[in-house]
Amino acid sequence: MFRHTKKLCSAITLILMTVTGCQMANDTSGSTTLNAINELRDQQATLIPELASIKEELADLKASRTAEMAALNEKIESAHSNRKELAEINSNLNSLRTTINSKMNSQVESPKEVKTMNADSTKLSDGKMIFGEVEWIYIGEADASLEGRIDTGAAVSSISAVDVEKFERDGKTWYRFGIPLTEDNTITIEAPWVRNTQIKQASTNGNIEDRPVVKLTVKVDSYTGKAEFSLKNRTSMAYPILIGREFIKDIAVVDVSRHHVQKRIEANTVFTNYKDTTKKNLVKKDSKKEEIPAKPADSQNVQTAGNGAKPAK
Repeated sequence: MFRHTKKLCSAITLILMTVTGCQMANDTSGSTTLNAINELRDQQATLIPELASIKEELADLKASRTAEMAALNEKIESAHSNRKELAEINSNLNSLRTTINSKMNSQVESPKEVKTMNADSTKLSDGKMIFGEVEWIYIGEADASLEGRIDTGAAVSSISAVDVEKFERDGKTWYRFGIPLTEDNTITIEAPWVRNTQIKQASTNGNIEDRPVVKLTVKVDSYTGKAEFSLKNRTSMAYPILIGREFIKDIAVVDVSRHHVQKRIEANTVFTNYKDTTKKNLVKKDSKKEEIPAKPADSQNVQTAGNGAKPAK
């Protein structure tokens, strides 16, 4: 494009010189002037296409610059839009960071209470006792400390019972039964009836056994309370007492890796378990508690448990 511009300037200069020359040399011959004019026309004919080409190139350059400016403006607008989006993202991140920090600070300031054992390792910090797999259970009505297996798989506790009889006292149903210890040692006690419960026996292919449930006084270490026990002859099992979830849930947690965590309550009778065949499995004080004598059966008020009779009213 600049090459054509240079030619155009040369042509214009030549025309001016020619015109000036013509004015200064009026006496020049007509043939010389005519030749100059013809030469000028030839140069003009050559310059016109070149000028048209230059014009087209200028138009193309202008269009190109216009397109480039439009593209540049579009990129600038996109950059502005991206900057706004980035600012919004940063604002959201700052808000999220503030929320997370607030929650973390709240958790640090208010840690959850961790229950720990006391120095004696028999209780938790909240006062609940720790039961091992086997514990000493004191039955107040029998004045006896008996070994009991702790079984969280059983709902209702159970105590070994033989010669079970039902009778009425003051218009309410009671049960008299013996707690078998050895072949020639049984402690006979009486307890108020609470309800009957149905127990599914795994040892008898899932048969349902209906058992009476009585309420007994129980002591374990410093705890004293009333607890429900179903009556069942457990002499074929290891322990005369089984402690279930209903008794455990509010007073203790269980650590099956330990035994006899709670101290034994002093009692007139101490019995370990039916598998212990040594003489140490049963200890009685000399001042033996008087056992409740068995009363003769009353056809109206006494019925043997398991005969399907309803409690006397």
